[in-house]
Amino acid sequence: GVKCFLDVEFRGELNDLELIVSTSRTLLFVLSDNVFDSEWCMKELVAAVRNGVKVVFVLKEGAKWPDKQGQHVLNFPPPWLISAKVPAEAQPAFLSKAISHNSDYYAAFAKDLLQRIDAQQEQIESLRGDVAAAAAAAASPAGSGAAL
Repeated sequence: GVKCFLDVEFRGELNDLELIVSTSRTLLFVLSDNVFDSEWCMKELVAAVRNGVKVVFVLKEGAKWPDKQGQHVLNFPPPWLISAKVPAEAQPAFLSKAISHNSDYYAAFAKDLLQRIDAQQEQIESLRGDVAAAAAAAASPAGSGAAL
């Protein structure tokens, strides 16, 4: 299974946020209208980049970002906004393509998301199966080399 840390559900202190993020395989970073104004979200993003944690951007359905005139009409944060709001250390993460969340196409969204989060899950399960088979073979009388 996959363990998930949700900062909004966390009841402890977030002072160890970098440690929490650094032990993750993937950070799902939801691109909502005001995400760049959240100090905690920026800390999570920086911690992920600093520690080599894979970042998957999820575009929240309906989110819009301002153009240079301040009109919220853009479907993705523009480079000038990223440069102004995102710490320089984390800006390279925005070179990866975001996935879009759309309530009408939730099944396709979930499939794409799961593929990005754990592209190696089949390999992990295969290795677990190999280990289980080896353990079973070692535990069986035929596998132990015992004479009958």
